[in-house]
Amino acid sequence: HRGGLYDPRRRTFVAVAQDIGRHNCLDRLAGWALANDVDPAGLALFVSARITASLCLKARKLGVRLAVSRSAVTTGSRGIAAKAGITLLGFAREGRFTVFEDAAGRIAS
Repeated sequence: HRGGLYDPRRRTFVAVAQDIGRHNCLDRLAGWALANDVDPAGLALFVSARITASLCLKARKLGVRLAVSRSAVTTGSRGIAAKAGITLLGFAREGRFTVFEDAAGRIAS
């Protein structure tokens, strides 16, 4: 699995992680943010794995407000994202994506 933190202001990934476990990728990114005194609230989380409820909880603890998956998202993650104000995108590939949660209106229609 792969994960990355994208800085939209700089238009680049500021941290990337790869591991056999999707949770480990998120843990590595959280560790990077902590070690480098970076507030993830202004960054977007990208993951190659599906976003499950447990992964969405980790994203919430990390502090990101936008999570993007190359794969699917689960119903449980949608509920957590909605309550936490996280914009949740899935099936992001080949120049397209599906918006699953966007209560904050971060994605223009």
